[in-house]
Amino acid sequence: MKIKKIFINNIGVSQIKIDQIVPFIKDSFVKSKYGYITVTGAHGIIESHDSEKIKKAHNNSLLTIPDGMPLVYLSKIKGSDNINRCFGPETMKLILDDKELSRKRHFLYGGNIGVAKKLKDKLQKKFNTNVVGYYTPPFRPLNEKENNDLKKIVKELKPDIIWVGISCPKQELFMYEYFNKLDVKFMFGVGAAFDYHLEGLRPAPKIVQLLALEWFYRLIQEPKRLFKRYINIVPRFIILSFYDLYSYFLKKS
Repeated sequence: MKIKKIFINNIGVSQIKIDQIVPFIKDSFVKSKYGYITVTGAHGIIESHDSEKIKKAHNNSLLTIPDGMPLVYLSKIKGSDNINRCFGPETMKLILDDKELSRKRHFLYGGNIGVAKKLKDKLQKKFNTNVVGYYTPPFRPLNEKENNDLKKIVKELKPDIIWVGISCPKQELFMYEYFNKLDVKFMFGVGAAFDYHLEGLRPAPKIVQLLALEWFYRLIQEPKRLFKRYINIVPRFIILSFYDLYSYFLKKS
């Protein structure tokens, strides 16, 4: 299954609908075409604008799927007719809901102490997922011992899919650096999906999502934690997107 990419602010966004992801992953298993998958939105775009390495992490992925509606709308303005939102927690649920994929060997990387173990138990109970292990990393780059420990654990357990939940842009950088170092077929960077599935968090109402205002919905819920992030991301993303569209249509004219 060939997936087209449209560049949004120099990031190749995969033109895919969420109901195509499970068939894509199954087809990739059949064809032994493996890689890591980033789930990105405005935050990832801004981080990529500020860092060449983060941009490379997105653009070297097997898929870079749109976690937020702004990337969907910008893709459609540029002519896409095959894209919708691929929300990280929902994407993860669809894969685990599929009996064939749920039987694959899954591994959890991320979360605070105790989170991955609780999530492992919950996923096994809810989806009958074959979770073979987990690793809770520190809130910093892995040191040499931790790096070797992780490689040893993954080599022994041989997971098919590693779910990476350490937030943007750390998860993109981790997958970019470690995909070829670990014995694994797929990595998914799903951000807050661990918390959504463990705590039963709910996404914003559909109308809020369609208006591309989920960031505001989340800001109201967690103003102290998210204010500094969004005051940096939202205005810059709007300015960059206008410039990106201006350049796109200027080239077409």
